[in-house]
Amino acid sequence: MAEKVKKTAKKEKNIKKLVESEEMRLISFLRAKRMDEDKLNIALDIIKDVAYMTIKTGQLKEEVEEQGMTETYQNGANQYGRKKSAAFEAYMLITKQKSALIKQLTDLLPEQEFLTVAEEAKDDFDDFVNARSKR
Repeated sequence: MAEKVKKTAKKEKNIKKLVESEEMRLISFLRAKRMDEDKLNIALDIIKDVAYMTIKTGQLKEEVEEQGMTETYQNGANQYGRKKSAAFEAYMLITKQKSALIKQLTDLLPEQEFLTVAEEAKDDFDDFVNARSKR
């Protein structure tokens, strides 16, 4: 019994380290995308949730790969069949929630301006014309 408790505690500690590492990765990514520090501080709870969900979905994915997406059930003497496994259902639910949280994070990022080649050429032409007219 004590051995099982030690293994569980060690596993939880490992999960905590993985989650913290994922949090730092997400924060670094968001800073690289120039998220404002005030928005980043507001988003910390979302970041923690996304990090946890990332690690958990990884674990659930491994479980589904090992045990399959379906499991057999039996209700009473004659009623039995197959249904989605609990791990697969949890994986799908967490993935959906994680996607919604990632959307919230990306909405906090500053808008990036992408100029087309034609727009860049027009800007250069306008600069040229304006420079000549000032002479």
